[in-house]
Amino acid sequence: MRIINRLIEYFNPVRFYFDSTRSELEDRNLSKRAQGINFRKNIKASMATLLESRVNNSYNISVLGQDTGPGIIFFGPKDSRQIRSMLQVNKELDASESRDGHGDSFWSVALAVYARDQGPRMTNLGNVQEIFSRPAPLNDGLLFAPRPLSFSYQHEFERLELADRLRIRPTQIKYRCRFCLGLVDKLPPGYEHAA
Repeated sequence: MRIINRLIEYFNPVRFYFDSTRSELEDRNLSKRAQGINFRKNIKASMATLLESRVNNSYNISVLGQDTGPGIIFFGPKDSRQIRSMLQVNKELDASESRDGHGDSFWSVALAVYARDQGPRMTNLGNVQEIFSRPAPLNDGLLFAPRPLSFSYQHEFERLELADRLRIRPTQIKYRCRFCLGLVDKLPPGYEHAA
């Protein structure tokens, strides 16, 4: 668990899903950002459909030259453990046990695609040249305005000390939510302390 928590802390994902069908990771001090997903039939079908869509989109882009949406790329040889494990899963979404597991790669990639699909979408900002050629607005000495807190997350705040490298202004204290990455000047009511 320590290694998984360190990876979550280092890569700072917005969401981290894991298979909790058998509740093997419950009460093991896993990061609060990690969310268990019970592999019920409807969830498995949804994950498999999303993964299939990504694979089909990749084929359409690379072979047909048609951009039909976000794809997925698998690196490595065609006979790698990952590919063999993914091909073990049949249309009923079952996999036979083999030396490569029982479809572990399929479900780990499907969980990642599912987590991505559940979250924030990319926003088209328009012409980037126009955005970055304008002078940057100053917001109390910060280059970017504080990001508002999301109401769909439980918040866990960390204290940030933003030092002015030019030593013109005093060090600013901000609080950032580890889950939604919202940035605030003061802790909201009910959050008296921060890490």
